[in-house]
Amino acid sequence: MLPLQLALLVMAAGSPTPEPPSRMLWAWEVDTDLRFLNPSDAGVAWLAMTVYLDGTRTAPEPRSATLEVPPGVYQMAVVRLEKAYDSAPPKWTAEQRRSAVAAIVDLVRITHSRAVQIDFDAPESAHAFYRALMADLRRRLDSGVFLSMTALVSWCAGPKNWIDDFPVDEIVPMNFDAGYSWPRTSTPPAEFSDPACRKSIGVMYPTRASTIPPSVRHGERVYFFHNGWTSGDVRGAFRMVSR
Repeated sequence: MLPLQLALLVMAAGSPTPEPPSRMLWAWEVDTDLRFLNPSDAGVAWLAMTVYLDGTRTAPEPRSATLEVPPGVYQMAVVRLEKAYDSAPPKWTAEQRRSAVAAIVDLVRITHSRAVQIDFDAPESAHAFYRALMADLRRRLDSGVFLSMTALVSWCAGPKNWIDDFPVDEIVPMNFDAGYSWPRTSTPPAEFSDPACRKSIGVMYPTRASTIPPSVRHGERVYFFHNGWTSGDVRGAFRMVSR
């Protein structure tokens, strides 16, 4: 069971519309106060839970950091999947998949989220597991829930990508890697052959303006990653992609 304060985070902000706004702020696992944010300027994609995978076990861990947002701001619950630290490599079993899906569905139910994003840097050995997980999740979520997923830039670089058939509303290529700016491949997002990889982009703040793909200035939804947002940081992030 998830803690009551986690459920109140989304409920207190009102019911967001299913489609996210064009600018989204990622709020990761640090205490974050965004009460200064104008709900018409951006939404918030907040890390709500991390699902750790260890051998054949699945261990959901709800957010522990505080998060404060103004009433009316669009909110998207983010679920991070990753290998448990100092543990056996995941077996990617059907039971692990069912447990992870159940935890995500429970999170969405308790928080009344109308949007959820799955963040998983799936290794090749987990591709089949991830595809099945997303298919199961889409079937179990209400049809009105906006389903988003992050993606490594390399996943979107080829003419045929392994995530093409994922039943999601949005794919967000992460335009950074462990603190380093894009490019991770020689293919800028504006030239991705898969249209699904050209609708949204994730960028880090701060970063050099020259590393921002030109396509960001032409209608893409932008997710900004930063730890410890201040009002000045938000203004700076918006200037990076001013149109």
